[in-house]
Amino acid sequence: LRKRSPLAVAFWLSAMGITFGMSFLVLQLCGDSFYGIWALHGGTVTMPWSEWAQVAVQLTLLLLPTWLCFCASLPFFTSIVTAAVGAAIGIHRLGGFKLIWYRRGVGLSRLPRNLCSRVLQVPHVRPADFSVFKAFKWWNHMSDHELESFVEVWNIMTGELRGRDLLSDRERLDLHVKSVAAVRQGDVPRLLDPPGG
Repeated sequence: LRKRSPLAVAFWLSAMGITFGMSFLVLQLCGDSFYGIWALHGGTVTMPWSEWAQVAVQLTLLLLPTWLCFCASLPFFTSIVTAAVGAAIGIHRLGGFKLIWYRRGVGLSRLPRNLCSRVLQVPHVRPADFSVFKAFKWWNHMSDHELESFVEVWNIMTGELRGRDLLSDRERLDLHVKSVAAVRQGDVPRLLDPPGG
């Protein structure tokens, strides 16, 4: 129950936030009327209590449609959020997100960093010229030392696969990585740089 409480709070906050946003549009339409009522009664804080009571009643009547709109639309938007969350949970349980993710090849583009950090144990150092605009390509996240290690191991691995006749000469050539400088220029096998990855 404790694990699900934050999710439940986030769900209701999302539903109520969307509903409040739509109700706020109605509230904005009443803005001129609010100001008109305030100006009609003098527009000062020194009004007598009777004037304050009239202003309070009139403002309450103006806010009533907004409140009714909020209460009436809350079940509608709750149903929409419920459907969206239910669809997301269903897709997640069926592995749909991973299927979409890996079919685009994005998962394989993580291979270089994982190979360096988890297998080769090469310390990760982000390049000094790294920027937000370079964050879309995996090689911009890696230092020259990491790239050198990956290029060497990758070419050895593809060579071993060719030696065991698991790759053809054409496939071996397509998967070959020339150098670190070539990688920096984006000259990598398409398998490691898929479209949209």
